[in-house]
Amino acid sequence: MLNFRTLLAGCISVIMLQTACTKTEDVNPNNDDSTAVDGSNKDAILKLYNDEYVASILSDIGWTGDATSCSAGSTPSTTQNKVLQRINFYRKLVGLPGDIVLNDTKSQKCMQAALMSTANNSLSHSPPTSWSCYTADGREAAGKSNLSLGSAGSRAIDSYIRDAGSGNYFVGHRRWILYPKLAEVGTGDTDRSNALWVIGNFGSVPDNMPEYVAYPPSGYMPQDLVYPRWSFSIPAADFDNATITMTDASGNAVNLQQEQLNNGGFGDRTIVWVPENIDTQATEDIAYTVKISGVKLSTGETKEYTYTVTLFKAQ
Repeated sequence: MLNFRTLLAGCISVIMLQTACTKTEDVNPNNDDSTAVDGSNKDAILKLYNDEYVASILSDIGWTGDATSCSAGSTPSTTQNKVLQRINFYRKLVGLPGDIVLNDTKSQKCMQAALMSTANNSLSHSPPTSWSCYTADGREAAGKSNLSLGSAGSRAIDSYIRDAGSGNYFVGHRRWILYPKLAEVGTGDTDRSNALWVIGNFGSVPDNMPEYVAYPPSGYMPQDLVYPRWSFSIPAADFDNATITMTDASGNAVNLQQEQLNNGGFGDRTIVWVPENIDTQATEDIAYTVKISGVKLSTGETKEYTYTVTLFKAQ
């Protein structure tokens, strides 16, 4: 298990242009349907997409604060719950339970972190005391959170999963959200920034834990949620000698660029690659097969994994 020092160092080295932060309780508004979804069932994935992803779209963050007066304000429970719903959607999509809960204390501190990002038009996991609207609570949250400037609420969760930008080659934000042991989050928003507390108070490995966590996952996948970086995670795995190949439905090789490995404390060990010419605009289903060879497990065994991702038009 990763120690806190390693986890914190990992978080501090990752920043993105996105948004989110809010006041919440220890609740999961969707806990009546927290189980993972069968990715091989297209109808089930489409239902999940409509019931959880589309339903968590926000038209208005509803932030009551003001950066010029350093007022962190608040966001309504609908905003907070839709952020949580979007997180749990992505977790169920990859085969994990969607049972993450909100922590009120962390969320209040996240509000301060989001305010600081907005007031200074910048992101930092260790903001200096010279920053406008600086607070100790905001600094604490910034050091333990995914941070976003430019998108807020549930849209920030998309940005974290996308993990665009040269500094995010190891998809650290995605890895925290899809970390199997993640049990609770804090979230805080302004109208243009987000802080999502993801470090600390981890739970146990969930029942029926999938053998691996891939994004995009095996099975049917809404094409609009397929981002340039693909990833594959296994706890304590060694990917130093792993190789990745991909083929399309006709068996043609898909060119790809493997990203540099970075397993210094961002959830589980992960390998990341960028395939070329993935068709995310087709009207018909398109399948891609991934093969990852040379994965050394914590047991010492070396394994090969093969799975197929079928992109489909969900809307």
